[in-house]
Amino acid sequence: MSPPSPGVSDSDSGDMEDMDIEVTAEQLESLQSLQSRLEQNGQDYDAHVEYVTLLRACRLREKLREARVAFHEAYPLTEALWLEWIEDESEALETMEDVERLEALLGESHGDYLSVSLWKEHVEVSKARFEQRKAKGEEEGVAAGAVREVLDAALRDCGMHVVEGAGLWNACLDFELDVVGAGARDEGRIEGLFARFLACPFPPAVLEGGRARYVAWRRGGGGDGVEDGGKEEEEEEENQEVPRALEKSIERAGRAYELRRGHEEALVASRAAEPGGMNLLSTYASYVELEVASGAGSEARTRTVFERAIVEFPTSD
Repeated sequence: MSPPSPGVSDSDSGDMEDMDIEVTAEQLESLQSLQSRLEQNGQDYDAHVEYVTLLRACRLREKLREARVAFHEAYPLTEALWLEWIEDESEALETMEDVERLEALLGESHGDYLSVSLWKEHVEVSKARFEQRKAKGEEEGVAAGAVREVLDAALRDCGMHVVEGAGLWNACLDFELDVVGAGARDEGRIEGLFARFLACPFPPAVLEGGRARYVAWRRGGGGDGVEDGGKEEEEEEENQEVPRALEKSIERAGRAYELRRGHEEALVASRAAEPGGMNLLSTYASYVELEVASGAGSEARTRTVFERAIVEFPTSD
């Protein structure tokens, strides 16, 4: 059964009046033609894309929302399509119902393809809701719990992304160190976040930045880093403040990154030479083999590489 295709009719006039927008005769003809194509074949991917693009250009907000829902019923949406949808809904926020719809939409977006960008959007919306809840008198610890649920889900989904995952770990630390008040702060959670973050195979600069942030937190200076870190006496203090177990974890994470660096560099080179080409696909395949062979604890890393490949090769067996 084909998904419903919203049409362009006299009922759209209210939408156009509200937006103070005029649809040209040429645009109207194109909209009607695309509507007809979708009525005949709701699986026409290109028609869905063209229909959504044209409705967005015409700023027919309600019809655009209906068209996107129909598109998503037929296909998973790409990151770019989701980000456009989130952007449009964010610009149209007027009531609490709109905010709740946006949060639900963000939650739904994570089911299609792996996307760090969509999780970052979700985190920012959750942090804004945190401030709203506090302003309305909700207990800060309760309000923080709702944000933490989103942050933890983001880490489970994308925290092992070697190239982009560190941004999510730092977003978690930003919230705990810079947003949550002292009364609702969970020091055990912060310690655990640092331990998990600095055990991930990230580039040396990321691990060093995370280590410096850990030291700053232990010193009670927040999490922004350490000044004058080149002084010998300060380095000695840092070594005393970082537990040996954490230092070893950072060292292991650095070695793990080195094993993956060649694959990451090969992905960049293959993508630049031939986007969507067989060399890129084979590079992902060898990367997956590396993760599968890495033994215990490799499940999340393996899944992440698989899902990164699916984003670029969604129709490949």
